[in-house]
Amino acid sequence: MTFVAVPLAVDTAKVAFQSVDPMLEAVARSLGASRWRAFASVTLPLSVKGIVAGAILAWARALSEVGAILVVAYYPKTVNVLILEWLNIYGLRYAVALAVPLVLLSLALFTAFRFVWGVVWRR
Repeated sequence: MTFVAVPLAVDTAKVAFQSVDPMLEAVARSLGASRWRAFASVTLPLSVKGIVAGAILAWARALSEVGAILVVAYYPKTVNVLILEWLNIYGLRYAVALAVPLVLLSLALFTAFRFVWGVVWRR
């Protein structure tokens, strides 16, 4: 799952870092901040929304991954593999019985995260 999802997080973080004006970091450096201090106090806080968005995208992609799991690690079974297996063996009704709770859990987590994100960033 990591192999498939990490590129989403890395690409999103890369875009977030590139969107920060380099002059802001240069100003911090001209005021005596070290490279690390300028990065930690200027670039990182301005990029945190993009980094978090990339982490959410990566998590969502990993949650939905089936193909890589089937090829690389069939056991222990994840819920995605189990849904596919039940679909093939028992039919759609049984697969839906597993898929609906997974979808509801995902929606609940995304809704909770959106609420927490809104509360934190309104300050």
